[in-house]
Amino acid sequence: MRDEKRVAIIAIASRIAVVSSSILINLTPLKPYDTSGKFLGAWDAVYYQFIADSIHSEPYPFEQFHAFFPGLPFLTSCFSRLSGLTSIHIGLLISNIAFVGAAVILRRLTERVLHDQSVALGSAILFCLSPSAIFLSSLYTESLFSFLAFAGMFFHVEKRSWLASVAWMLAGFIRSNSIVFVGFFGYDWLYSIYVKQEFNVWKGIQTFLQCCLTASSFIAFQYYGYLSFCSDVSNFRPWCDSNPPVLYTFVQAEYWNNGFLKYWTFGQIPNFILAAPMLLTSSFGILSYFRYDSYRFLTLGLMPSKRIELESGFHSSSALSHAFLCFFLTIYCATCMHIQVITRFFTSLPFVYWYLAYCIIHPSKNENCGKTVLSWFLGYGAIGVVLFSLFYPPA
Repeated sequence: MRDEKRVAIIAIASRIAVVSSSILINLTPLKPYDTSGKFLGAWDAVYYQFIADSIHSEPYPFEQFHAFFPGLPFLTSCFSRLSGLTSIHIGLLISNIAFVGAAVILRRLTERVLHDQSVALGSAILFCLSPSAIFLSSLYTESLFSFLAFAGMFFHVEKRSWLASVAWMLAGFIRSNSIVFVGFFGYDWLYSIYVKQEFNVWKGIQTFLQCCLTASSFIAFQYYGYLSFCSDVSNFRPWCDSNPPVLYTFVQAEYWNNGFLKYWTFGQIPNFILAAPMLLTSSFGILSYFRYDSYRFLTLGLMPSKRIELESGFHSSSALSHAFLCFFLTIYCATCMHIQVITRFFTSLPFVYWYLAYCIIHPSKNENCGKTVLSWFLGYGAIGVVLFSLFYPPA
């Protein structure tokens, strides 16, 4: 409990520092790149603000708006109407409150999975010092999504699978990548069959229903998009004939040029350099986990390994599903996404914080690991605050 209070205090202090810094930057003579934005209302926040302010009329007038899920704008709109505050101000409150909750839950989740109090506290503190600091304190989805993602992971490790699926279902109204959490249920089912030698029909049905509940929010939003743009035969869109007709996939490819290796051009080399620290961190973390017991990693932990399974620490068997989640998302980000967003995209991945905390607390070969990590986190965070506050890229 003492550690959780410490984490909460650090989280609150870090948010005060970030928001205060942004206020000071806006008071300087420096001119924003785009003067149409409001305080901490740059880039994606412009879309979220529009959707929130139009939630009772036409929040999604164009296809490209469907890249931004309705959960955060809906909450923002509701509390804005109740309080009389602007959607930007309410969005800031939601993000910063969710951030503190996410930091506390991450510490609790880490201790439950790794059984290491030092790494648990270190991971939570690193989350508080995230290089994506400004996005976690503005009208962006990262904080709220991290809170729900961590909550679902905590419920999952506590064997409260239905609560986990509810948390991840709610996360699906915030961001599309919540759908990957169905993998936790699928892995549990495979583990019960191949390792525990238990084939239970009811367990299989439960797993299927929990996967459906987790994915239901994503599916519901895609169905809403289908009804919005595919009902009018005179204005039938090409993606409406796809099987299945997923608007989100079309929007990402059509308007944001996302897709397999589409970003692998010479012009994007600066963005790959910008993403390199997080890309390398996740890759080294996966490699470290793999090298400890490659057989267990390659067999998904479903086959008996000669190496003794650790019950605690970064390389413990209980972290295997999180290692696979990080492995999958690292490959996906590197090949199919705007690579520069990986730093904020990975704010909801505990595995990254676990690896960095492990390196700092157990430095082994690299005694300067702590200084390197803190320099990256604080340096990126500070630069991000300045650029975002002035509506400059990257976003």
